[in-house]
Amino acid sequence: MKLSYNRLSHQGLRFITNYLKSDSRITSVELGANQFTNEGALYISECLALNSTITSIYLDNNKFGKEGAQLIFESLKSNSTITEIDFRKNNIGNELAEFVSECLKVNSSITSIDLGDNKMDQQGAQIIAECLKTNSKITKMTLLGNNFRDEGLKFLSESLKSNSTLKSIILAGNSINKEGAQILKECEKLNPKISISIGAISK
Repeated sequence: MKLSYNRLSHQGLRFITNYLKSDSRITSVELGANQFTNEGALYISECLALNSTITSIYLDNNKFGKEGAQLIFESLKSNSTITEIDFRKNNIGNELAEFVSECLKVNSSITSIDLGDNKMDQQGAQIIAECLKTNSKITKMTLLGNNFRDEGLKFLSESLKSNSTLKSIILAGNSINKEGAQILKECEKLNPKISISIGAISK
């Protein structure tokens, strides 16, 4: 179901999510760039709590607030079919790292997650790093366009050294300089199974 960039109203979203609560055929739902707010997040979270066939959901580039983000990731705690979620460009901040971390502690199905461009900094990186130390499901994580800098990368590199499940992590656009790039290069040496994308190196 491809509904991104459709200027959907919350009324329209409510109709769609009510339908999806009992649908048993649709496996992918794209709702990006529709300007949904916390109201939309409520409808989506209610749907995810009941639907058992959707495996991928794209919620990028909306206007969910912190409350909306929390509702969505709270509902994913009990969802056992979603394997991929795109939540980039929602500008939530470090609280998003907390919501995601708590979700991934109990969710058993998510393997790919995109949290790019969400205004997280070193604090957010530290929270995600702690989560990755124990998570054994995530194989791909996208964190590009945040503001982790070297301090945040140090937290992440420590967790990546021992994570045996993650295969790809994208960190481009995080103001990575030569020191940060070296930290991640050493991490790849210690854990050769993981691919770390850093993009251009800042001066």
